[in-house]
Order: sequence, then structure tokens, then C-alpha cells
Amino acid sequence: MSRTSVKSSAFVAVLTLIAVFPWESVGQTVQFARWRNNATAAYSLCHDDYGEAWWGDFTFMDSILTNRGLTVSFSTIAGRLDRGDSGRAANYVAKGRRFTTHGYNHVCDTPITLTNANPRYTIAQEYDSARARIERMIPSQGRCLYWQTPCGNQSAENVNWLRTHGFIGCRNDIDGVNPVPYGVPDPFRIGEGCYQPAGAGAAALNSYAQAAIDGGNWASRQSHCVSDNSGLGWAPIPLAEYRAHCDWCKQQIDAGRLWMAPVQTVLMYALERSRWTVSVTSSSATQMQCTIDNDSVINQYVANSLFDVPLTLIAGLPGGWAASEAQVVQNAQVIPHTVVNASTIRFDAAPWGGVVTIYSATSVMLTQPLRVVQPAASRAGAALPMAFGLDGRLVAGSAPGMVLMAAPDGTTGAVRMVLAPNR
Repeated sequence: MSRTSVKSSAFVAVLTLIAVFPWESVGQTVQFARWRNNATAAYSLCHDDYGEAWWGDFTFMDSILTNRGLTVSFSTIAGRLDRGDSGRAANYVAKGRRFTTHGYNHVCDTPITLTNANPRYTIAQEYDSARARIERMIPSQGRCLYWQTPCGNQSAENVNWLRTHGFIGCRNDIDGVNPVPYGVPDPFRIGEGCYQPAGAGAAALNSYAQAAIDGGNWASRQSHCVSDNSGLGWAPIPLAEYRAHCDWCKQQIDAGRLWMAPVQTVLMYALERSRWTVSVTSSSATQMQCTIDNDSVINQYVANSLFDVPLTLIAGLPGGWAASEAQVVQNAQVIPHTVVNASTIRFDAAPWGGVVTIYSATSVMLTQPLRVVQPAASRAGAALPMAFGLDGRLVAGSAPGMVLMAAPDGTTGAVRMVLAPNR
């Protein structure tokens, strides 16, 4: 007896026709990639002081980043953010860029201690109000959870306050590439070497990211605006230098050596990957299912559900499967995947998207609405079993000479599945 499985709800949303073929229960594995797309290293370029009236050449910078598909962070002075800024910011968010908080008025290392010089409202403004204003004016990007320190490092007192007030990390080390390849020892001590313009050239920018590639870790670079006017703001990156650096980054990305993403995105990825697990929870001749276990609490002051950056999974397929023809589905949506080799694929999965199912090479996905009709009996008069399993899949038994056929339903316009004699 052969078996045919159909993914179903009340009416079937996705159909999978599966044939039986020789299969070995070997090889099925799944793991998180160190960085997105299994790149060797990660890199974040952060532009400080967004919101200032003098902030550089937006048109040039936007063109350079967009044409190369690159994403960056903007450390935002919330008190300078007006409606014109937020309109531009929403466009940037749609292109994958993110806005972190750089204080409300760029006050350097505001002490938490309540003194006459630093009344409570200053503290509330620089930390709480700054984040709230950015979230209100740029709602499309979601929560602003990373603190980009103005003027250098933060005092231990301030960092300890940030740890318990809804932030996931902060810049707190001017120099150096983050040292641990597979984790972030302390998300509130993220190194962000500051770009210095004097005689630097693109090589200074490139070398920082290259150091991350050499060690397989993460480099986060602090910079300011982009302009040929050296008197505009603090240490602007000249246009030609910025273009050359972005060209170099694109080359490293295309070669699989670099993942370039905003600082909050990379930090979330690293924390999710280091605190959660992924495993193969079931497998058969036709499918394997993978589950991300996200029960482990990453930060007791930040809801786990806010850690929602997709994770790259590397899946080793069972023997006999063809990686080039496999299909990946999560939450009833087909996920694009990349073939690593003949028996391995990689893909991005949402940590809160539910079970990921990988189907074998003979699976065919149809996305039209379907209606399943069960005939009373075959030509020989024997009833054909058809039932929904506990996993929500419709399992239909068929005798020799019977086939599962698809035909339009003239009444509803849906596709009708019928077990019928194979004539």
C-alpha cells in the first residue's frame, strides 16, 4: 500500500504529493549558523548624531547603500528628530536600516546619581524619553533596545542601570573587535572603534571589518556623517572613501565572508543563537521537521518575544535526498533555501514561526485553496481509508491502480482532490 499525505486545515491551504523511494535514516542534522547566511564574520557600521541639522549628504549615502544592498545603524539624538527626519527614517527602515538611541540631547555619560547638576528629569530624558520618542516617531522598526553611548564609554553605574531597564546592550568600549567568535560575553560592553578621519582612507574602515573576518567574529564601527565638508559635524567620512569602503564590503559579502547588518540586529542574532537551541524533532522517508527551542530567557528585563531576528539554519538531509530539489516550509509559507552541497541546505527561519518542515525531492507544493473529496469506495468496492493525523496532515491510503487526482471544482473554483481509478 502506498500512502499520500496532504497538508490541511479545514480546507487545505498547501498540498504536498509525496511518493515512496528508497531512504536511509542517516544524515539528518540541523544547527545554527554562526552568522547570517553562514558568513565568516559580522560587521556593523554605525553613523552617530542622526537628527542634527548638519548631518551630511543623505542623497549620496542612500544611493551608495541602496545600490549595494547594504544596511547600517543610525545613532539617533531623539530630541533633534523632527517629522521630516522620521519620514526619511521610515524609508530607511524599509531598506533594512535601524535607528538606535544616542540620548535625547547628546549629554555625555549622564550620571544616574541624583544631584543638583543632574536632576531626575535629565536622566529620564536621556534614557527613557529618548527611546520612547524614537519608537513613537519611527514605529515601523519596532522596539529600540540598544544604547549608543555619546562621547565614549559609559560609567559602570550607568551600565548597571541599563542592564535592568529594558535594553539588550550598549556601546561601552571605544576600541577593538568583539573578541569571542561564537558569543557575546557581555552585551553591555560592545566594542565600537571610532573612525578617525586624519589620513585614514578607506583602508582604515576596511581593516576593522577584515579583523573580524580573520577571527570569525563581529566588528562594530562607530562613525559619524558622510560628507566632503570636513567642517560638517564631527569627523565626516569623505564621499569617495565611503564609496570605496562600501564596494569592499559588498565584495566580502558576495564572497561569503561578511554579514553586514545594524548593530541591534547582529546583537540579537548572537544572543538568540547562543541562548537557544535547534533540533530535528521528527523525520520520515518524505520529510524532516526542525524546532527552535526559544524557552531559555535571554534577558529577564526584555520579553523573549522581542528577540525576533531570523536565524540561519544549516540542515544536513537524510541519505537519498537531493538538496537541490528539497522544499522548506514554515507557517504554511515556502522559505527560500541555498544549496550548500549535495546533502546540505541553509535557510533563514523565524524563531517564533513554529516548526520548520523540510520535504524530500519528490514533494510538490501547490498554493491554491483545495477541497478534498473522499469517494465511497474503489471500483472493486473496497473502502479507501482517509483521515487527518495528529500533525494536521491528511493521510489517504490507496490500493494498486488508484491515483490521487486534482480537478477544478466548478461550483467553488477551488481545486478538488479525488481518489479515483487509474485508467
